[in-house]
Amino acid sequence: MSLPKEKMRLSLKACSGFGAGLGGLRLTCGTLLGAALALGILLPYPASLLAVRVLKRRFESYFGSSLCRELVGVFDWHPYAMKKFIKRKRICLEIVDKTATWVNRLRQRPPLWETPPPSPCVIPPILPSWLQQAARVYEGGLAYTGDICGVLIVRIIEIGLHQGGESGIFVPLKNLRAMLKSRSTAFIFRKKVGNFWCKNIKKCWPIF
Repeated sequence: MSLPKEKMRLSLKACSGFGAGLGGLRLTCGTLLGAALALGILLPYPASLLAVRVLKRRFESYFGSSLCRELVGVFDWHPYAMKKFIKRKRICLEIVDKTATWVNRLRQRPPLWETPPPSPCVIPPILPSWLQQAARVYEGGLAYTGDICGVLIVRIIEIGLHQGGESGIFVPLKNLRAMLKSRSTAFIFRKKVGNFWCKNIKKCWPIF
């Protein structure tokens, strides 16, 4: 399955705020978050949910963690620290390459959900319809694994659509802008609900 050019462009923009563990917060790896969205686009719901669960297990088993801070170390916004972080990007390239391989395999042979998915959590309908459907993979914190709250992820995707870049010479600058906005949004979210992680949050959408 190949995406139309416009959907591909928007998909890349949507992931702009995922970098360095969601806006530089060193939370869940941005590659894993982006791969989840790809599976949400490529597979029908709820097959996409199980595929993301399988992907996350493989990711954590192979790399030892799904957290950016444990995969590549400390991220700091100071120019010198960012330079050191960029030198470690070869680790990120390996992660991207391996994760893309897993996504392709799951796309070709999607797992079957033998039991109904959990009662769906509600994420705000603020994205284009096709992307909103794909974003259901973030329900329950990355396919009901208790990861980063899906409400926050959808907000970050919305930021990426408006402020991120998908191609051209100014992509790093545009993505940095999206990451900074995503970072501040994540802090506002945590202040309101008390946590980033779905498993530790009782109510999210009604107050965000």
